[in-house]
Amino acid sequence: MKQAFSLVILIIVFIAGVSLYAFTQYTSSSVGMEEREIEASLVCSFSSYKGSVQWIPSLDRPLTFQVKTASIPDPPEGYIPAPAETEWTVSSGQVEEKGERCVWLDPSPGLGRIQVSGRIRLLPPVRNSIFSPRQSEIVYRYNLQLDCLIPLKVDSIDDGLVEGFPVGLYPDPTDPTDLRKINKSSAARIRNHADKYMPPKYFFKVTPETYKLKIYKEYTLGDFDLDPRFMDLEYPRYIAIHPYILEKLDALEQLMEADGHTISKFNIIYGYRSPAYNIGSFKSDGDMSLKEPFSTHMYGRAVDFIVDEDNDLVMDDLNGDGQITVADAIRLKEYVDRLDRRLRDEGSDRVGGAGYYIHHDYWERGEYAQSPYVHMDVRGFTSETGTLIRWQGADTAGIGKMMNPYRKKTALPPRPF
Repeated sequence: MKQAFSLVILIIVFIAGVSLYAFTQYTSSSVGMEEREIEASLVCSFSSYKGSVQWIPSLDRPLTFQVKTASIPDPPEGYIPAPAETEWTVSSGQVEEKGERCVWLDPSPGLGRIQVSGRIRLLPPVRNSIFSPRQSEIVYRYNLQLDCLIPLKVDSIDDGLVEGFPVGLYPDPTDPTDLRKINKSSAARIRNHADKYMPPKYFFKVTPETYKLKIYKEYTLGDFDLDPRFMDLEYPRYIAIHPYILEKLDALEQLMEADGHTISKFNIIYGYRSPAYNIGSFKSDGDMSLKEPFSTHMYGRAVDFIVDEDNDLVMDDLNGDGQITVADAIRLKEYVDRLDRRLRDEGSDRVGGAGYYIHHDYWERGEYAQSPYVHMDVRGFTSETGTLIRWQGADTAGIGKMMNPYRKKTALPPRPF
C-alpha cells in the first residue's frame, strides 16, 4: 500500500513538473532567437555620384538616405513579420528618421559618415497548447555605413577668400568693363547667359587625404585640382566641380568604348582653375596663355583632357597612324562633337563648348611632357543660331614646328601623397 502511494506521489510530481516547465516556457518573455544576416545597401538621393565615397554635389535639396534590403525568403508557416527597426547615426549635424529613410541635416563640410543598423523580426506562431513544440524568433540584421564628401556652401567670396584659401575674385558677367576683356561675340553670349557665370555656391575641401578619394567611378577629387607633382601647393585648398561635367565624361567614355576604344578614365590636365590662378596666369603669360578671363574652368564646368591609357601625360594614338600628333586631339574632339549634337537635339543643359589644342600651357608640366588635348565644358548653351560653340587653340609656343614635340624629356616626379 505504501509503495502504491509513493508511486502515485511520484507520478503527480512528474506531471506537475512537466506542466510547470511547459507553462514557464509558454509564458516566458525570453523566447529563443535565430539570427541571420541579410543583404542590404545604403543609398543616397545623389546616388549616381559615387566612388569610394558618396560625393554630395550640393545641398540644394534634402540629403536623403534609404536602406534597401534584399527580399526575405519565405518564412516558415505561421511566422508573422514585425515592423522593421532602424537606428541612424551621423558624424555631424542631426538626423531626422523616418524608418528606413532619413534626412541628414546640417552636416559639416568635408568627409563625414552616416551609419544605420536595423533588424527585421519574424515572430513564431502561437502554440496550440503548452505541449506544442517551441519555435524560435527569426531576426535578420544589417549594419551599414557610408562615407560622404560634403561641400562647403559659400554665399559670397569676400576678399577672394574661401575659408582663408585665395580663390580670387570672379569677374562680373554683367559688367561692361569685365566684358571688354574678351571678344564681342563671346561677351554677348556671356551677358545673355550671365547665370552660368556667377561664382559657384559650393566648394570642396582638398587635403592630402581627400585628394585621392574617388568621387565618381574612377575619378578622384584631385583629378579636378592642380597637380601637386608639378607645383608647390599648400593645403587645404578649395575647388568647385559641377556634377554635369562628371556625367558628360562618363557619357563620352561610353560613346568611345562602343566604338572600340578602351577608356579606363580620361586623364584630366585641367579641371577647376580658380580665378586667382586662371586670371593670374592669363596676365603673367600674356600671348603665351591659352586661358580666358571668363573660362568655364573657373566655375567647375570644364575639363582639358586626353586619352592616356599608358599614363605618360601624352595623348594616345587614337587615329591609329602610329604617331602622336594634333590629329589625335581632333579625333577625340570628333567624339565630343557627336555627344554634343545628341545633347543639343535632346535640349540638354549638359551641352557645351569644345576645342582642340596643339599644346597645353600648364608650363609647370612643361619639362616633363607636352601633349595635344581637348577642352570640353557644360556651359549649357549653344550659339545664337543653334550651332555648337567650337574653336581651335592657337599654337602660341611654336610646338607645330618642333621635332618630336610630345616626347617626354624626363621621368615624371612621384606623387607627394
